[in-house]
Amino acid sequence: MAKKDADAPKPAGPADQFISVRGPEDGRWRADIRFGPIATELCLAAITAEQLALIEGDEMLEVRKIAGPVAPEPSP
Repeated sequence: MAKKDADAPKPAGPADQFISVRGPEDGRWRADIRFGPIATELCLAAITAEQLALIEGDEMLEVRKIAGPVAPEPSP
């Protein structure tokens, strides 16, 4: 039987919770993720609690909680 790694990073939240992050015009790296002027949507299950704290603590990033991934607008 495989032993669970107690030191494995814990996800920042469940798979049904998301954040939208927007960075400065010239971009910004935080928590190994690049953010720019176009919003980046992240599932909380895909990042660690430590990454979420770094992202939320960065004053140059605009962070919003969203209901789920936003579908792109259809092309005309």
